Amino acid sequence: MVVATSADGLHWTNHVAVQRRTFTSTSTIVSEIYDKDYLAVGPSKSSPSLDTVYVTYTDFVQSCPLAGTCSENSTIMQVHTTNSGVTWSSPVAVSPTASFPSSSTTGRVVTGSMPAVASNGNLYVAYFDTGENGFLNTTASIMITTSTNGGASFSPPVTATSIPQQLTFASQGSNCCFRWWTSMLPSVDVAPDGTVYIAYGARQSKFSVDPADVYLVASINGGTTWSQPTMINDSSSTNGHFFAWLKVSADNVVHIIWGDQRLDPVGVGYDIFYATATNHGATISQNIRVTDVGTDPLFTVGFIGDYFNLAVSGNQTYPVWTDGRRALRPLGREILTGETDIFTARLGPRDTPNIAIQNTGNAGYYGPVTITARGLPREAYFVGRVNGIPVVSQSRLVSFFFSTRSGNLTDMLLPASNYYGAYTVELDDWVSAAPLATSILYIVDTRSLQVSITGPTVASPGDNITWTLQLVSPSGTTPQSYSSTFTINKILLTTPTGTVQDLTANVKSTGQTTYTVSLKLPSNTAGSYALFVNASQTSAIVRSTGTATASVTVNSQVQNIANLAGSEQTYTIIVGLIAATAVALQVIQLTRRKPSPPATTPPYNNPQGTPPSA
Repeated sequence: MVVATSADGLHWTNHVAVQRRTFTSTSTIVSEIYDKDYLAVGPSKSSPSLDTVYVTYTDFVQSCPLAGTCSENSTIMQVHTTNSGVTWSSPVAVSPTASFPSSSTTGRVVTGSMPAVASNGNLYVAYFDTGENGFLNTTASIMITTSTNGGASFSPPVTATSIPQQLTFASQGSNCCFRWWTSMLPSVDVAPDGTVYIAYGARQSKFSVDPADVYLVASINGGTTWSQPTMINDSSSTNGHFFAWLKVSADNVVHIIWGDQRLDPVGVGYDIFYATATNHGATISQNIRVTDVGTDPLFTVGFIGDYFNLAVSGNQTYPVWTDGRRALRPLGREILTGETDIFTARLGPRDTPNIAIQNTGNAGYYGPVTITARGLPREAYFVGRVNGIPVVSQSRLVSFFFSTRSGNLTDMLLPASNYYGAYTVELDDWVSAAPLATSILYIVDTRSLQVSITGPTVASPGDNITWTLQLVSPSGTTPQSYSSTFTINKILLTTPTGTVQDLTANVKSTGQTTYTVSLKLPSNTAGSYALFVNASQTSAIVRSTGTATASVTVNSQVQNIANLAGSEQTYTIIVGLIAATAVALQVIQLTRRKPSPPATTPPYNNPQGTPPSA
């Protein structure tokens, strides 16, 4: 086991052996592995102004004596340096040596140690202990021990908390997906006020169907006694929670991250969640999702390691984790699979994903629609859906859409329907199927709007005439609950002389789809007048236009006078005939009276006594 040091993270010293073993020819050791090595830095117990670096690890030794049973022994060991890693102390056992006979299903294993240094220089080491019933069999314990002399020796281990039932080896209970049992390994840190905290994973009970939850325990008396476990995850689902990791900030707040499967309906993929603990671990904050897209282990190499990590600086938290968002990556015409990466994030605002849609389609026609997205999780893959139906990337002809390093995406999709309407387009997280960004694709109805005109067909000069306009939509007035706007765009009247008069301003609405337009005809222009109407209906899903024409004939004024003169001539002739007939009758009557005057002539009333002259 080796170490290197750096003052700036750019330039590193040659590595120095922290621990090495030399085997002799008579050794019965078959193999030896130094595993789960962690370090912690804190004030030296003897010189508080100086730092001591502590490293703990598990020493796995498999031995086979010439006569006897092979076994695997495990011991938690510790080494330290007080001169910045130039030289290291000899190893000191932190735990008793546990033995697991190779031919047995029971036996003890200790592993997964982690050191933490208090402000007074005390060193705490927590580790996982299976107990005598063996690895992954029944119960287990999280143990802790303390050194008050700079790692020279340790107190007898005490139980910080018990695990009712050890976890399964893999996340899905077999060899599927990733190594699960290491969730039981502890993460430990010491607050400035001296409180010691441990986070770990465990099942709630032997009979629990919940694969695992993450818990927190605390000690306010230097690790002598411990609180009851407090569940960190606030999800009560049967999905798993694993790889808890904690750090305590200068204000005594405990910051915790872990892997969480609550967002995956089938409980395979995971996200990273975060919470804080205060009041000596008794109060847990609301859980916050750290990742912006989930990881599906089935698309990665499967193994994601045994742990995550976390650093705290001031009021900022920096988690790191194994991320599989790049498990599917396009490379030309090929799709690469299996990649995992180390990701980090920090507290603060994050981009809001959005989708812009171009090439809005017309009903009845199939065609690709261009989508442009911004603010997506970076270098990730997504599922595209239109009204909940998965669609294929038209640029790659695969069922995934890919974002760039800057979180942008440009692609094309083919809607599953060409019927007019509003369709929800979304890009979804593959693991949780949750929409990351949505927009609306409008496929519009462009059928013609029916326009009818009713009004007089014959008129006289100077008449006031009115036309009634009726608009009839093939889509309806509120198609699919989208309110429409009906508009008379233009009304033109062409006179007999060929001039065009714009009557659009004369339109009056009498209902949502009915209108009137009125006009006073000129008194000196006869002939045929042509009316032209252009109207439209618009909504999010309708773009219809329609036209109609009508005509009215205005009788000529000259023709009317001629007709009137003819009537007067007829009247004169008739009157003349009547008058002539009356004169003729009078002449005949006088003629008949002349030959036979009356026998007795009455006296005339004049001096001469003669009749009056005719």
